[in-house]
Amino acid sequence: MSYLTCLSLALTLYKNHTSDYAPMHGLCRFILEQSGPGIEHGDHSFVPFELNMRYLFESFVAEWLRVNSPAGLAVRCKHNAYVDANFEMRITVDMLLLDEATQSPVAVLDTKYKIADHPHESDIHQIGFYAHEIGVKHALLVYPSPAGAPLRINHGKDVRLGSLVFNIGAPLKGAGVAFLDSLTKVLAS
Repeated sequence: MSYLTCLSLALTLYKNHTSDYAPMHGLCRFILEQSGPGIEHGDHSFVPFELNMRYLFESFVAEWLRVNSPAGLAVRCKHNAYVDANFEMRITVDMLLLDEATQSPVAVLDTKYKIADHPHESDIHQIGFYAHEIGVKHALLVYPSPAGAPLRINHGKDVRLGSLVFNIGAPLKGAGVAFLDSLTKVLAS
């Protein structure tokens, strides 16, 4: 069984969360722990690879939020919107939260795989523009770890820009609950 096949099988089985698969989880863990690359020079060649952590973080948050969305809200990932301009211009929003009943937009979320004391101005401008174009009252930047004080900006009369953390360094369950609590509080304000 190849490394990737075993990893894929383990992830598929993990989603089922049943004790029936516990022996298979143990076997996959054993195989994965014994087949990874090491630091020492070996007798096999290895093809280097690179992970696009920005995309991986975005995909992770989007899927987690889609599965665990707050009551009454739906999540649309990679939402495309066209801007009213004298040339064709499209924006792609990482995540769009919608009212489940009316399908009207509620908030835009944009993930940033960055660590900084404060959000970059270009990121603030980007999410503000998205909120304006989509017509929502909440625009949120999502970061992988707490670095500085959360962003809170009142933009115009009725748009609130902010930041949230989905702490990838913490245990998943606790990080997810904290993220969801923060998101729910922001949307209630």
